[in-house]
Amino acid sequence: MFTVLKVIFWFSAFFVFYTYFGYPILLIIIAKIKGKAVDKDAFTPSVTMLIAAYNEENNIRNKLENALSMNYPKDKFEIVVVSDHSSDKTDEIVKNFNPFGVKLLRMPERGGKSAALNYAITKANGKIIVLSDSRQLYDRNAIIELVNNFNDKKVGAVSGELYLINKDKGGVGEGVGAYWKYEKLLRKKRKSNIFNFRCYRGNLCHKERIISANTG
Repeated sequence: MFTVLKVIFWFSAFFVFYTYFGYPILLIIIAKIKGKAVDKDAFTPSVTMLIAAYNEENNIRNKLENALSMNYPKDKFEIVVVSDHSSDKTDEIVKNFNPFGVKLLRMPERGGKSAALNYAITKANGKIIVLSDSRQLYDRNAIIELVNNFNDKKVGAVSGELYLINKDKGGVGEGVGAYWKYEKLLRKKRKSNIFNFRCYRGNLCHKERIISANTG
């Protein structure tokens, strides 16, 4: 009986170690051996940022101000907000940005985020489509840095990196931040570097126009 308990204990200990330490270390080693570099270089095709919004009156103004501050050629950068039949002041706020070139598309009825983006993509003029949420803000160089990856003809899609901001410095926030750093390490070293496959976040997802939209 004692031997059986020892086996169970050491098996459980190994499983925990492998999950939190062994697996990441293994991925780092494999990535160094099989990693695939991207031919990233200056590349500025036309870009459309599609912002999906439903009752985002508290966030959409900051989002549009952030989008307008992007360091990307203005004559090649289109900003489109697709409102999923919002019932608050979202549409009204977006219309105030019309003089700055921001376009508003309003869905005739509520259909969900995927339906709204699929509709908006058919109206977009950019060769590169940027699928974006209303809450997350971008570094002003985010678009140009991500689009430069498309200089490599083998690249079909690019995903950005999400940073969590802990405003109150609380313990829960720190825990979430630590877990997210661990998760990002696994994603970066796993399929992207080893198998050249990307895990996408819907709030910062860039796709070639010819690729169907998929916002996870």
